Amino acid sequence: MYSGLPGRNLNTGCAARVDFDSLMRSTDGLAALEAVPTPTGDGWRVFIQWVSGRMQYVSGFESLQEAEKWITNESEGWLRLVGEAQL
Repeated sequence: MYSGLPGRNLNTGCAARVDFDSLMRSTDGLAALEAVPTPTGDGWRVFIQWVSGRMQYVSGFESLQEAEKWITNESEGWLRLVGEAQL
């Protein structure tokens, strides 16, 4: 799990690696970003939590690797857009 809380160690339970410091600067208020299985167990989604406590999911991934690839390659742009929309 990625934790964007200041002063905390940024460990991850998945293989995806993101420049989290850069991501935090560009998406003010991000607290967590993690690939998690769907409740029904038939796919994966990305869990996003903002420091406000608001939680979101990006769904539709068929595998952990696909969700991790989205975190690595697509999440920064998506999070910037969503973060700007919240202002």
